[in-house]
Amino acid sequence: MTKYAGRGFTVSLEGDELPQLREFGDFGSTRALIDATAYGDDWNDYVTGLQDGDEVAFTFAYDPDDAAHTDLEDVYENTDGRITLSVAHADAGFAADIACIVNALRHGSPIDGLLMMSGTLKIVEPGVTRTS
Repeated sequence: MTKYAGRGFTVSLEGDELPQLREFGDFGSTRALIDATAYGDDWNDYVTGLQDGDEVAFTFAYDPDDAAHTDLEDVYENTDGRITLSVAHADAGFAADIACIVNALRHGSPIDGLLMMSGTLKIVEPGVTRTS
């Protein structure tokens, strides 16, 4: 089994890579279960319902002079709609587009650390689409 280091993972907004990625959480969705159990059944019975996109935490070492970082801030401050982030891991041959809303954005820095930008994405329809 081949294993890949996360350092090969990139995130892009409208074709511009968001540099200095420190963390990007798991992304996907969960599907609701609808209880279809009937009286007298020996087991609970379920059918699948609607999908709900994950909330994905992210962190970047923030550079206020980087256009991609300021574009992400602008999306949060000035956009009520969806965006599509492109993620890729070249070594693994994996790429996907993620339809999402930036629903949290924060800046902070420990006294002995880097200036950081972190936040949360909410995945929305059509969700995660594999592109390779």
